[in-house]
Amino acid sequence: MLPFLRATAKVLQSEIEGLGIAMKNSVLFAGALLASTMFAPSAFASTTLDYTGATPFHDKPYTDIWLNYDGVDHHVNAGAISMTDGTYNYILWCVDLLGALSDGAEYDVVTNPYPEGVDLVGTGKLDKLEAFFEVNYSTSFTNDQAAAFQLGIWEIVFDIGLDVYNGTLEQVGSLSDTVFGLADDFITAMNTAIANSAVGDSLVFKYFDDHPGESQDLVAASPATSGFTPVPLPAAGWLLGGGLLSLFGVGRLKKSVKGKPA
Repeated sequence: MLPFLRATAKVLQSEIEGLGIAMKNSVLFAGALLASTMFAPSAFASTTLDYTGATPFHDKPYTDIWLNYDGVDHHVNAGAISMTDGTYNYILWCVDLLGALSDGAEYDVVTNPYPEGVDLVGTGKLDKLEAFFEVNYSTSFTNDQAAAFQLGIWEIVFDIGLDVYNGTLEQVGSLSDTVFGLADDFITAMNTAIANSAVGDSLVFKYFDDHPGESQDLVAASPATSGFTPVPLPAAGWLLGGGLLSLFGVGRLKKSVKGKPA
């Protein structure tokens, strides 16, 4: 037991015994419990995210695109999704590339995300990712712009040269040409802002690290002046029936294929 806790325990014991109550063991146990609580390792905040629908700035959750990652062609869904943890509503973007996004999965809220084993902090990719948001993020994206923004996130996380047309992640022939062109514009704008020291600091970020095999790592951004949008308090009638919404499930499946469409 630490000295100040031991001294506190002795004082309490003396006062209690002066009243004729023997509480030595209880006092010492309380001091030991306090010490173990004070020096316990901190844990990540954990939360569950539930699907709430398409994002408010485009009319469908995703745009289907083709890309080649690590030599294999993939048909993927690119775009943002609206989810809630019950306290705040989020517009979320996938930091992982492959796998399935699950409704109702549990996440740890972290500051150093490791999507598919990539150390974003150690490689400097996290700074680029946040600069990408600062320079390009908008709440008035079209479907193609939202898909291109998602593609730009994957390019930063999983490629090295930041060239959407060449590298570990690249275009498949001329497929999804519009989305790749917009993503290239986003990357160019970010690089120009970094070179000119013109990256702002107007957003706050929240990173959701999925439990292995449950879903995908996600990121949300919001203006620092307003923060994330709180979930509105439901009307009395919704309190009874709102639980039925949890029966709705949504899966986001990314399919890996060896060839491209005919």
